[in-house]
Amino acid sequence: MADRVAVGLVTHEFFDLLGVHPNQGRNFSATEDRPGTQGVAIVTEAFSRERFGSDSALSRRIELDGKIYNVIGAIPDALAFPPGIRIWVPLALNPADRMQGGPVQLIRVIGRLGRGTTSEALSASLEAISGRSGQSWTAGSRVVILPLRAWLTGKTQQVWFILLGAVGAVLLIACANVAGLLMARGAGRRQEMAIRLALGAPVVRLRQQLLTESVILGLLGSITGLVFAAILLHALLPLIPDSMLAGRAVHLDGPVFVFTALVAFATGLLFGGIPARDSSRVDLSDSLKQGGHATMLTERSVRMRSGLVIAEIALSMTLVVTACLMARSFFAITVVDPGFRPDHLLTFSVNLPSASYPDADRQRQFYGRAIEAAATLPGIQFAGLVSALPFSATGAGRALVSVEGEPPWGAPDAERHRVESLYVSADYFRAMGITLIDGSTFAPGEMTQQAQAVVINESLARRFFGRTSVVSSRLKTGLADSPAPWLTVIGVVRDSKRTALDDDVAPTFFRPYQASTTLRSAGFVLRSVTAPESLSGAVRRAFAALDREAAMSDSQSMERRLSGSMASQRLRSIASALLALLSVAIVLAGLYGLLSYIVSQRTIELGLRIALGAQPAIIFAMILRQGLTLALAGTIVGAALSMATSRFLGGLLFSVAAADPLTLFVAAIGMLTITAAACAGPATRATRTDPMRCLRRE
Repeated sequence: MADRVAVGLVTHEFFDLLGVHPNQGRNFSATEDRPGTQGVAIVTEAFSRERFGSDSALSRRIELDGKIYNVIGAIPDALAFPPGIRIWVPLALNPADRMQGGPVQLIRVIGRLGRGTTSEALSASLEAISGRSGQSWTAGSRVVILPLRAWLTGKTQQVWFILLGAVGAVLLIACANVAGLLMARGAGRRQEMAIRLALGAPVVRLRQQLLTESVILGLLGSITGLVFAAILLHALLPLIPDSMLAGRAVHLDGPVFVFTALVAFATGLLFGGIPARDSSRVDLSDSLKQGGHATMLTERSVRMRSGLVIAEIALSMTLVVTACLMARSFFAITVVDPGFRPDHLLTFSVNLPSASYPDADRQRQFYGRAIEAAATLPGIQFAGLVSALPFSATGAGRALVSVEGEPPWGAPDAERHRVESLYVSADYFRAMGITLIDGSTFAPGEMTQQAQAVVINESLARRFFGRTSVVSSRLKTGLADSPAPWLTVIGVVRDSKRTALDDDVAPTFFRPYQASTTLRSAGFVLRSVTAPESLSGAVRRAFAALDREAAMSDSQSMERRLSGSMASQRLRSIASALLALLSVAIVLAGLYGLLSYIVSQRTIELGLRIALGAQPAIIFAMILRQGLTLALAGTIVGAALSMATSRFLGGLLFSVAAADPLTLFVAAIGMLTITAAACAGPATRATRTDPMRCLRRE
C-alpha cells in the first residue's frame, strides 16, 4: 500500500517569513504558488535520506495523491515547521473559489506584526473584513491571534516551566543541605584552622581551600547527577508525548554538560561561601585551650542550620503538595467514562489519492467496499467509518446550525450555534459501543435514503431542545435562511469524548457518509472478539486488495489511543512524584544529620542528665521535640508557599482544585510523619548515651 506522510500546504513566502533557507536548493517562487502550475516540493533532509539515500534530492520526483512533484529544496530536520511535517508544497489558493456553507475548513496564517501594530488592532481589522464578506457561514466568525510560541506549545510551556521550577526547588534543597553539612564539617575543623592560623597561614588561603573543596564537591555531585540523568532520560523519554517535544530529539549534549558544570560551580561558591567564612573565623585562644573538644557549634551556627532545614522542609512540602495534586488529577482522568467501549477496538485511517478518487461518488464506493470487506474478516463483529477518528490528530468538522422554530439569530449568538459535525457509517455507533438514548441510528442499506437524516448527541440535544423529545425535530447548517437543506433528527446518542478525557464534550451531529460532498480521508473502527492488534495485518491485506494506492496509517487499538491522550498528565504525575521523593530524601538526610550532630555535641549534657536519673523516654522526647519543632515550622511555611504557588497549576489539574484543603492536609500529615521517623534515629541514639564514659571524657 502507499505510504502516508505529513504534507504542509504553504504560500511561497512561508519559509522566507520564518527565516528558513534550504541547505540544498531554493524556496518556492511566486509563480509556483498559483493554481495550475507544475508541482514542486521542498522536503526535510531526513525524508531525502530515507527516499534517495546519500544522493541529492534536488530534481528528484515524488508522487503525492497521484500528482507528480519535482523536489526543489531540502531543509534541516531541526527547522521543520510545523513539527512533524516532512514535505511542503505550494498552497496555490484560487481567489475564485467560494465556500457554499456547511463545515468550515480553517487556514492558519502566520505573520509578523509591523512596528507599532498591536495584535488587538489587527484582530479587529480582520474581523471587520470577515463581517463584510456577506456569506452566511461567516456569521459570528472570530479571528484569534496568538504568538507563534503560544500556539506551538499550548500547555506544554506551562508544564515545562513548572517542572523546571520543581527541579530548581530540589537544587535549592540539596544546596541548603550541603551548606548545613559544610557548616558542621567546618565546626569540626576549628582546631585545625586555629593551628594553621597560629602557624601563619593567611585567612584568604584558608577560605580558598574551603571554597575549592566546596566546588569540587559540587562538581562531583554534578557528574553523579549526569549519570542518573542519562538513566532517567532513557526511562522517561518513552513517556514524553511528541507534542511536548515539538519534533526535537532529546539527549545529553555539550550545552547540557556546560550548563551543569556552571550550575555546580556557582552553587559551590554560593553555598560554600558562608561555611568557608565561618570556619576561617576562629578564636585562637579558645580553640587551642579546648583542644580536641573544639568542635562546638555556636548558637548562631545552630540557628542558621535550623533555618536551612526549615527552608528545605518548606520547599519539599511544596513539591509534595504539587505531586499529590498531579497524582489525584491523573487518577481522576483514568476513571473518566469516555462514553464508548474502548476495549477490543481496532482503529486506523485511510487516505485516498485524489487522482484515483476525484469525486464523492468514487470515494463513497471505495468506503462501501472497504466497510464490507472489513466486516467479513474473521474475528470482526462490527465495522464502522467516521470522518475523524476520536483521539487522533484529525479534528471534527465545525459548523453553525439553526433549529427549526427558533427565533432568528445573528453574529452575537454564533458561539451558541457553533457545533461539531461528523460523517459516519451505519454501524459506527455499534462498533464504538455508543449507547442510543432516543430514537434510532442509521439503518444499514438505507443510508442513501437517509441522506437528510441526522443523529445528535446529548450535548446538542440539551443546548437546543432542553428536556423535550427531539426525534423528528429539524435543523440545518448555517442561518435559518441559508440554502442548506433541513435535516431531520432521527436519534440521540450518548455523549462521547473525542479529543481528551478531561475536555468537555462538544455538541455534535452525525450524518451518513454518503451525504458528504468530499471525504478524501476517513477513520475506521473495528469491533473485534480477539486482541485488536492481532487483526492489523489481515485488515491491511484486505484493504491492499481493494486498492494498493489507498494509504492506511495510524493503526492502533482504541485503548492505546486513550493511553496516549493521557501521556502529558502521566508524565507530569511521574515527574513531580520523582522530584518530590528526591526532595523528601534530601530533607530527611539533612534533618537526620542535624539532629545527629546536635546529639554528638550534647553528649556530655545527655550523660549528666542520665546520671542524675533522667529516663530514656524523657531524653527521646527531648530530641524528638527539637526535630519536630523544625518539621512543624517547615510544614507550616511549606503549606503557605503551596497556597501561594497553586495559581501556577491552573489549567493543568482535572477534578481537583489547586488549593485543595484535603491534599494540603494529607501532605502535611505525611511530611510530619516521615520527619518524625527521621528524628527517631538520633533520639534513640541519645537514650543510649553512657554517662560514665561521658564523665571520663570530660
